[in-house]
Amino acid sequence: LPREDFILYADDLEYTYRITEKGGRISRVRNALVEDLERSWDSGDQSRSSFGILLSEGSDTQAFYGVRNRIYFEANSLRTNRPLFYANAGMQLAILGVLALLLGKWSRFRLVLAAARDGLAGRLGLNPEFKP
Repeated sequence: LPREDFILYADDLEYTYRITEKGGRISRVRNALVEDLERSWDSGDQSRSSFGILLSEGSDTQAFYGVRNRIYFEANSLRTNRPLFYANAGMQLAILGVLALLLGKWSRFRLVLAAARDGLAGRLGLNPEFKP
């Protein structure tokens, strides 16, 4: 089953990854109708960078769990080259930090840093500061 400690976001990604890692197969039903309960908050305007969207869109709760869970998943499931993983993460955070200064979004950047720390440390589950 999907992990409950992801709270929001990436639980489906982690779940389907586990299925395929264990040799399972995932098939799609071409004529199935899928109706999302809510619009994705972080994949809208294609003319804006993902950094700008992360700093400016969605609620703090969405940003926190989205970043934390994705970093946890990538660090624990996809990472094959530790130095490259940390270099990439550091570079992305540096770019995000500069953009946060330019846009006046420093508090959101600090939230992203906290989420990244929790994801890297494996601190999943409900964070009392961010209730879904």
